[in-house]
Amino acid sequence: MTLVEEGIYLSGPDNRSVWLDSYLIDVYPTTNEDYARFVHATGHRPPQHGHGGRCPVTEAIDLASSLPVPVEIVGNRGFSEAELAAAADESHSTLLAQSGVDTAITAYDVRLGTIEAWVKPLPASEFSARSSVATAATPELAARVEDALGTDRFPINIVISDQVGIEQQDGYIRGGGLLSVGCTTGFNLKYLTSDTKRSGTAGHCTKVSSQTYSNHSTAGGSTTVSKIWSHQGSWGDIGYNSTGSKAATRTFYHDTNATRYADARGAMPSTGTSICHYGRTSGKSCGTVKYRNVSIGSLQHMVVMSGATCKGGDSGGPWYSGGTAYGIHTGLTNYGDGNNRCVFAPAYLFQNRSYDVWTR
Repeated sequence: MTLVEEGIYLSGPDNRSVWLDSYLIDVYPTTNEDYARFVHATGHRPPQHGHGGRCPVTEAIDLASSLPVPVEIVGNRGFSEAELAAAADESHSTLLAQSGVDTAITAYDVRLGTIEAWVKPLPASEFSARSSVATAATPELAARVEDALGTDRFPINIVISDQVGIEQQDGYIRGGGLLSVGCTTGFNLKYLTSDTKRSGTAGHCTKVSSQTYSNHSTAGGSTTVSKIWSHQGSWGDIGYNSTGSKAATRTFYHDTNATRYADARGAMPSTGTSICHYGRTSGKSCGTVKYRNVSIGSLQHMVVMSGATCKGGDSGGPWYSGGTAYGIHTGLTNYGDGNNRCVFAPAYLFQNRSYDVWTR
């Protein structure tokens, strides 16, 4: 597959200008002949076409003959696939309408004429908040679901499990994502004189040779990223990993499951500047700059905040104001007055390695 970059493209017969996000597309099309060779080589079950009553012989044979693979035509089932599919759709809607149901997966088996349903119950705490019923216990939910789905025509097999659901698998890597060492990513970086992209984070979060990057739950997907560079010293606490198998974007998580573009990269912020950050543990929090260009042990050019909340696991996460990228979270500092304050390394320090925040 190849990456098509985001941008403005012409669409439709009137050549309307539309914006498309970047996406992956196959380089070569799959033809009917390619599919036929696949079926014959693997023994994959060919397409099946079912009829509720007598098959329309002439039309069915003509249709099957035009296809490059064997087609099994079955009649006299007492139902058509369209009727079974409609019943499955109706059952799915009924399931999702039941109190105590978080989500459901519904499918059908055209050979057996059955509907299969997998149901995930709401956690007891959420169910109690949404319903006057005290619990979403599996036996009680199963009984209600079976009563709601009762049908004489198509048997329905129901499985209730906490594992039911879908994991989205986004193809992109972003700032504010999650690292398996217990850190957060900051912003994606671009080399100043080439198209090379890196995933920026804190230097102390890039001490291992490889780790797993994960998107937030609504985007989903993960990839293995490798350490490229790690630094804690005169350029603050910054480092970067590879982008793994995912395409880098100019977006970052500014809150849980919420992204925005990095439109600019800020310089060293002035005292009193209002800046926010995102971290995997504390989420989004904002404060004002208390001290700038601070040295803390071996770390130089750091920024100390007041009023913001930060916790373990936030390290490496983005500091920003709107779409302006300001820095990479390091942790907490204490001046001996009993007050812990958030501290970060300015993002402009990546320029010492000929990288900068990738902005649109």
